[in-house]
Amino acid sequence: MSVGMIVAAVFAGALLAGTVFYFVGRELERRRAAAAGQSAAQEAERILADGRREVEVARQKAEMAAKAELLGMRESFDHDMA
Repeated sequence: MSVGMIVAAVFAGALLAGTVFYFVGRELERRRAAAAGQSAAQEAERILADGRREVEVARQKAEMAAKAELLGMRESFDHDMA
């Protein structure tokens, strides 16, 4: 085997290995990006759910405060009418 053929074989092997590593690397990066996207979507859903719960609690507190105020006004009215 001549030196030229050895150099060509090494070059072809390196080219093949580089191509394989390139595509394997791209696939790994695609999988990492998909996992990160899924994680971000789950985090966003959790944040939205927390926000919905907080809004519901605030609404219930406001409703209770309004009822308490209405009861106080009613008692004051009954006291004034008596």
